[in-house]
Amino acid sequence: MNLQFLRYAAEVEKTGSFTQAAENLYMNQPHLSRAVRELEKEMGFSIFNRTGRGIVPTEAGEEFLRHAKEVLAKVDQLEQLKDKNEKKKYCLCLAAVRAEYIQNAVAAFAAEHTGEKEMSLHFEETGAREVISRVGEKVCSLGITRYPSAYASYYQKLMKEKNLVYHELVSFPYLVIMKKNHFLAEKKELTYLDLAQYTEVIYGSEIIPDFSFSADSQEGKKCIYVQDKDSGRQMVKLVPGAYMWDAPGSEALNLSQGLVQRICSRPGNEYKDVAIYRQGCRQTEAEKRLLRIVENEAVKSKKIIERITK
Repeated sequence: MNLQFLRYAAEVEKTGSFTQAAENLYMNQPHLSRAVRELEKEMGFSIFNRTGRGIVPTEAGEEFLRHAKEVLAKVDQLEQLKDKNEKKKYCLCLAAVRAEYIQNAVAAFAAEHTGEKEMSLHFEETGAREVISRVGEKVCSLGITRYPSAYASYYQKLMKEKNLVYHELVSFPYLVIMKKNHFLAEKKELTYLDLAQYTEVIYGSEIIPDFSFSADSQEGKKCIYVQDKDSGRQMVKLVPGAYMWDAPGSEALNLSQGLVQRICSRPGNEYKDVAIYRQGCRQTEAEKRLLRIVENEAVKSKKIIERITK
């Protein structure tokens, strides 16, 4: 039985008029009349009689409408329960490596719910190993970590040992960030050997492996260690010849700071960002939605490299 037809019949009884009921229901009167006739055919008796004082229920119709309104009241209660459940607070905790595309995704997710639903969103930016620990220790329900592709088997084993499920979001090479007037900014086919004489700015607690071939090649290397990416960018801007390795980021942001990103050949220079969560833990709809947004932003991030190589 069509619940909508029950609502139609209840509105006709309420108004005593097919014309007024149709207006209240924002539908045309012939369509309403056909729906009620179908309902009467299904029930096997007339629900309404046309009289001089309008449309009135038949004796059988009165009993039918009493039950119909009870059913509709229960349906309304179920709808209210659904609405109440949907209005529950979004409580989502994400630990992730610092990346512009992840920040954009979290902001887009939060913007979707601003003014609509109560929300509790915890976003922690930390090192790759710490992300694995935070999710493995149940501090955060969802994580996005990063590792060099060359060490994929090590990290995947580590995640399995911590009973974590993972799937790849995006893979990419790290780019070199330097001032747009850097001596190497216009050099084609840049390699890591070209950078040997310049100062490298290294940020964060997890240092990118040095791919020099021997211990002797470390002599004379110039490095500045910082804990924050913004501090690293500031050093690149102010220290003559300085550069920094980083994941692909906003070209507009770099240019606004007088910086550019350049592809640079280096052994093992491919990284993977993967989403992780605990085995056996069912993801919430909020977590699934956030991951879809993250994946879309990851695709945009990778297109930066395509534009640079043109």
